[in-house]
Amino acid sequence: MYPIPDDFDLNGLRGSTIYEFCMNANQIRLKFNTGLQIVVEGSMNLRLSTNGDDLLTISPQSPSLDINRVVDSEVISIHMNQNRMNFHLNFANGHSLELIGDEPYECYRFEWKNREVIV
Repeated sequence: MYPIPDDFDLNGLRGSTIYEFCMNANQIRLKFNTGLQIVVEGSMNLRLSTNGDDLLTISPQSPSLDINRVVDSEVISIHMNQNRMNFHLNFANGHSLELIGDEPYECYRFEWKNREVIV
């Protein structure tokens, strides 16, 4: 719903890994070894191959344990779309995760270095 602020630097995610994910009825929490946490309340797209054939849409209301496929895989690149609302993580194992920020409510948030950014 809100764009990622220009002054919020996420380049430190390169080389990091998701070491844990937690799910409840309203959230999926992704925990990184850098201390970053991403709390997803909307939807995200998980691509299970580099050619994008296997696309899963995951949300707290429609969870999938396939999210486990990105655990312990290194983040090799990050990208944001032009309006800074959709956030892509590409992993060394060929999978990618896209957080969707274009819903009418708050979709996900970053908790990192004593700062919270809501998208």
